[in-house]
Amino acid sequence: VYELELVRVYVDAGLSAKTLERPGLKKALASMRSGDVNGLLVMKLDRLTRSVRDLGTLIEDYFTVIARRDHPLAGMAKPSSERLARMSWILPDQDSRLRRQIESALRYLGIESIDVSYETSSTGVLVALVKKSDCVAMVPRFAVSPLIDEGHVVELVPDRTAIHRPIGILCQAAKRNSAIVNAFYADLHRFARRTMKMANWAGFEARRKEAAKRGVLRGIGISNTIEQAADPTIE
Repeated sequence: VYELELVRVYVDAGLSAKTLERPGLKKALASMRSGDVNGLLVMKLDRLTRSVRDLGTLIEDYFTVIARRDHPLAGMAKPSSERLARMSWILPDQDSRLRRQIESALRYLGIESIDVSYETSSTGVLVALVKKSDCVAMVPRFAVSPLIDEGHVVELVPDRTAIHRPIGILCQAAKRNSAIVNAFYADLHRFARRTMKMANWAGFEARRKEAAKRGVLRGIGISNTIEQAADPTIE
């Protein structure tokens, strides 16, 4: 696992990932909550869970709260849940799945009731409203990370979207600065080059000409298989 220290391995042998009620997973999550470990590595996403709902529960903190740059709460290291609850909010439409996920994440922050001033299914409209008002909004961080990085909006809950958060989707800055992700990319390129060498990619043109002499058409086919075990906006 590259530069990471392997603390322990949890296994749920023979148990389906259709539920979070698994002894090994419970112990792993408990270890993170207690601070014994800093993160959890899984071989594949569907080994963690095969349920979109459960995945949303596990990665609630991939959401972040945004506001305009000169918002009264801007600059605070971590505004309290009480302060955030008193703000006017912009949220996705009431019947959307994203709205339900955000409401779950808000409850995770201890915010049970808020004043919703606007509802919109457009991220662009949401950001425009945030930039021109005192309203705040909770959004998936990956959807607004360029705006945050460029200073167009600010995060009000930065600790839940930091590079070293134990569970969540890595933002672009985290990907660029993550040693383990960069090492994985290096491995991926190395394996790709090895595969091309084994397939004699460089000799294809000669093989095609030889096949043409026999009246056979030879071409190159490239495929990329993606196993989707969860919400496509997450995996």
